[in-house]
Amino acid sequence: MSGSTIEQTFLASTQKDSAPINRAEFEKEVYMTIEEAVHELSKRENDRELDKKINDYLGEIGKPEILSNDSKNVVIFRQIATPNFEISRFLIAADSLGLNPVFFEYLQDKFVPKNEMKKFYGKIPFHFGFGKNSTEIIGYKNIINFVPEDGKPLNLIKTVWGETLVDFHHNLFKTNYSHTNEQMFYDASSWLKKSGGNAEKYYPPFLSLFIKNNILFENFMLEDKEEKDFIEKVFLPSFRSIKNIFGVRPIIVALEPTDIEGNLFWHCHNTKSYELVKNQLSQYN
Repeated sequence: MSGSTIEQTFLASTQKDSAPINRAEFEKEVYMTIEEAVHELSKRENDRELDKKINDYLGEIGKPEILSNDSKNVVIFRQIATPNFEISRFLIAADSLGLNPVFFEYLQDKFVPKNEMKKFYGKIPFHFGFGKNSTEIIGYKNIINFVPEDGKPLNLIKTVWGETLVDFHHNLFKTNYSHTNEQMFYDASSWLKKSGGNAEKYYPPFLSLFIKNNILFENFMLEDKEEKDFIEKVFLPSFRSIKNIFGVRPIIVALEPTDIEGNLFWHCHNTKSYELVKNQLSQYN
């Protein structure tokens, strides 16, 4: 299927799917349990017709190199992969399932501090446990100068001590998870740009990657206004379009329990990372 046909299919779905979102119905429609996801991976494994449909649909875009073979993977899509508690949960899930973890990154995306997730790449939250009345103790460390870095591609931003922001976050994995390696990280910037460059265009082909062999771990947070707009205008139309085209839905599992998915805890780093950052900043100052 050509890029223009992909876009036409998406636009047609967008026009039909504008009803308000009901949380229970959304979760039932979108998420699978881990057991269901593993079952679907196995069920679709030898379906060569699906392979042909996916290849025809993606056309010249093709699959990203890291997902182009028949290996089974669990995938998380973040601008920069960083070993916070969310990623810790992701790695535990990958280990328990015996599947390859893939960090699908968009390192050439622009740094926009008003976006909370991107802000936390430069202003890192740390979790120090719980205080009185079970209140969480969270502290922050700024590792970049925000004003001059605003609007730059993430892969061009440097920490205040001169390390690239991407290298810093990737090096944190060495401190926390010695079994991770560079083969798990994939800079999808070129593939995403080839797929249209913005979420409205690249999300349908992105979701087609989870029709077979791959499980996407993600949370789509309806309580956040910006996220809800994205879900209504981009994600759901893309999801439904892909389901209609292939006759099966993308394999998506909620990474975090949906009743606590918006908790700041998931963005936080541990005290081991805190000591490393504190030492780096002390040398700089």
